[in-house]
Amino acid sequence: MHRADMEIAEILSFIRNELVRKKHANRGALKLFSESVDVGSDVLSKFQTYDESSDPSFRTVYKILRGLLNRPPIYLNGKEDYLAIPLVQGRIAAHPSGEIPGDAIESWLWLPKSELHGRRRLVAVRLGEESDSMLPLLSPGATVVIDRADREITPDGLFAVRLPDLESCAVKRIQLVPEKKSVLLLSENKAYPPELVDWHEHLLIGRVVWSLLNWVR
Repeated sequence: MHRADMEIAEILSFIRNELVRKKHANRGALKLFSESVDVGSDVLSKFQTYDESSDPSFRTVYKILRGLLNRPPIYLNGKEDYLAIPLVQGRIAAHPSGEIPGDAIESWLWLPKSELHGRRRLVAVRLGEESDSMLPLLSPGATVVIDRADREITPDGLFAVRLPDLESCAVKRIQLVPEKKSVLLLSENKAYPPELVDWHEHLLIGRVVWSLLNWVR
């Protein structure tokens, strides 16, 4: 076999193994990956049982590899009108270190820089399907973008806060209670009463600066 053919086979084998790993690691992960890289589920299924009888297009291989390696697209025209924001699970965003491992990035959210006003330390999180405490402002399943550099508490702000276990997060309004060295976590949904919690340095993840939701459910 020619060396180039061997290298191609290694790349396709890597893709196949990673897709199989995603399929078994988390239910629905492969469907989410399919949507994030804009490659049909049927095409991904063929990769999992790939043989040399039909070679995939370069475009398809590039999209899949870009997604697997958690890299934003490369634009050859040099334009940078959009900012790539990593989409991660709430427990990753809530980690006190603030670090985001490459393999923890589920996808990339692209937003116009003009809407972000110079904000850079951004991370995106998708709310749980049962997360209704911020209705009607934020619907269950909505995606929010958090600026981890903006931690100045204001009455009109929305903030991502770490829950007591420090392994998950929630979106709330915050009211300071200085005399008790505490804060009130306020929900939009009146079915959820205010929650008084002790203030600590790891409570606040950052300000919610952008949100995206699906109007057709």
